Amino acid sequence: MGKKILSQHFALMVAAFCSIALVAQTPTPSPPATMPLPKIDYSESVPFEPEVFVPAKDTKKNNNNPKAQKPDKEKRKADPDPFPTNKTANTDGLLTIPVSIFVSSGGILSGLSRGDIKVFIGDEEQTIVSMDVDKPLNLVLLLDVSPSTDGRIAEIKNIATHLVASLRPDDKIMVVDFAQNLKILTDFTTDREAIAKAIGGSKMDDGTAIYNAMSGLFRKKLSLLAGPSSIVVLSDGIDTVSTKANYLSSIVDAERGNTSIFPVFFDTVNDPARPKVTGNLPPGLSNLILGGIRVRQAVPTKEERAVGVLYLNQLTKLSGGRAIAFAPSSSNVTSISANLALWLKGQFFVTIKPSISVKSDGRLPVRVRVNRPNLTVLAKGSYFSGD
Repeated sequence: MGKKILSQHFALMVAAFCSIALVAQTPTPSPPATMPLPKIDYSESVPFEPEVFVPAKDTKKNNNNPKAQKPDKEKRKADPDPFPTNKTANTDGLLTIPVSIFVSSGGILSGLSRGDIKVFIGDEEQTIVSMDVDKPLNLVLLLDVSPSTDGRIAEIKNIATHLVASLRPDDKIMVVDFAQNLKILTDFTTDREAIAKAIGGSKMDDGTAIYNAMSGLFRKKLSLLAGPSSIVVLSDGIDTVSTKANYLSSIVDAERGNTSIFPVFFDTVNDPARPKVTGNLPPGLSNLILGGIRVRQAVPTKEERAVGVLYLNQLTKLSGGRAIAFAPSSSNVTSISANLALWLKGQFFVTIKPSISVKSDGRLPVRVRVNRPNLTVLAKGSYFSGD
């Protein structure tokens, strides 16, 4: 009996040894060959996702916080509305996408045809209806005449004047300024004398409501235009008194449009305060009492500056525009206006009719692809299919 158990035990050991040997002899699969990365032979714009500035401490008083944006009826009267109509243009469901394409040296790329460009909403390629190049513009010059830019008004007007001189005779220009309120100084026109008079007549005023100004332009003016349009906004981006719009709502209003935005940023946080006698001080400004006289003194904070920079950059990214910063120098005015003119005139305007299958309750990413590598493609970056 003992011998039988030993023989069975020996048989099991042999079987186990054989199985180990078989496993050892089984060839180990070689690792898969590294797949070559696909060659990128195109360039593509970046879809837009909004960013919100989050202050380090208190968010309750910050004007980019939408929850803090409530009209103060006791302190402020309703702003006059320079846009009495609320109609929209009949575009037959078409969407025009401003596109700027730059080569590595910074120059504008030209010579493209419709077949060189693809447009995607989400991951779905859209049918291009038309592509316009070198088409007369509808250009809005939006001038910041608020207290924080008081020391920059001459430079703002100078850049605007040089820019107008660099544009084409058939480009239509609208001159608007804003502080607490938005004012139309001249509607779209090719009359250069009227445009020059409007720029020269722009005057500093109280408060800063760039959010109101941007939303008002898109909701009640630019929505009436069926053709391409652009905005050049000369500002520090700082808002202190908007009540009809806030940081995020004005961003969304700009997203829903088909207008490219080109900000010229003025860094005003270190500018010397420029006091001026006034009656009633608007919210957001420092109050000084000198000899019983109330004085206005605009002193932007570093946090207000950070919000303003982010806001102007957001307008640039969502619209396919390009930003430029003003640096005080004798040649800067002419170089800024020359660059702006080049960028404005070098835009492509690609029109699509979004497919029925594109459905969303909110924002969908837009990508514009150019079938050439190593380019910088700037384009409108989002699409809203509904209200």
